[in-house]
Amino acid sequence: MKLGRKMVIGGVLLGFGLVGFSGKAEAYYGNVQVPSYTLTNYLNEELSIGFVPEEGQDLELDQSYGGVPRYLFEKEFLSFEPRIMGYESSSLEGLQNVDTKKLVLHGQPYDFNPIANIWRLEELEIYLVGGHGYGGRAKTGSQDLSFMRQGFVNLKTFKYEQGDSADATNALLDVSELSDHPSLEQVDIKTAGGMQSISMRSGYRKYEVFNPIVLSSQFEGAEIVYSSTDATFTNTDGLLKWNAVPQDTEYLNLSWTVTQGAFHYEGDVQIPIDWK
Repeated sequence: MKLGRKMVIGGVLLGFGLVGFSGKAEAYYGNVQVPSYTLTNYLNEELSIGFVPEEGQDLELDQSYGGVPRYLFEKEFLSFEPRIMGYESSSLEGLQNVDTKKLVLHGQPYDFNPIANIWRLEELEIYLVGGHGYGGRAKTGSQDLSFMRQGFVNLKTFKYEQGDSADATNALLDVSELSDHPSLEQVDIKTAGGMQSISMRSGYRKYEVFNPIVLSSQFEGAEIVYSSTDATFTNTDGLLKWNAVPQDTEYLNLSWTVTQGAFHYEGDVQIPIDWK
């Protein structure tokens, strides 16, 4: 016999709901648990649109146990666009169960690893915003694309856009991981944020670095064009130099752009200075 909501919740007190509660406990443990409250609500809402329950499925009741009923993930999407905000858990855990060809992420996620298991994914767009992440995390963003080391075997389009330099986020400086994804047909990456801080003192006010940007095979043969708004900046065949930096300057500015066919990568970053 199918028990109503009040009977299930109050079954122990009433003394006759133990069998019914045990059955629903199994459904609860069958739910996909999602750490992000925002993502949990989004998944339950989007996956429920047009859902027709089969015998034994009570969507409202099953959702009340927390997480997302596993049977909802049988729905297929052409595009899925959740927002992940960092004022609570910004984990993407649970999202890997969505069956979609295109995924568009907005917000402050910091662990992208779960989405590598969306096997049908062909288009991935990531739009990061700055701010404080989960657990007091002061920086959001990704310094590399290591989350792509597993999965994404069908990925054709990758777009990545990250905040602005004022957010002091970790800029994306290494895109070499894209080399292991020959299925890619289009890449558009725009990153902004901070690089690792450097030290200077009154008697030594210069800094130099050789080609700090790491490209993937898709950019083979393309030239990285570096620039800076700093008057002391020079670029000699990829050797970037800042000489006679004015004392107490807070940071150095660096921009770059590189294009090879349908593959584009640009950045605008700040290099903080620690004066000794």
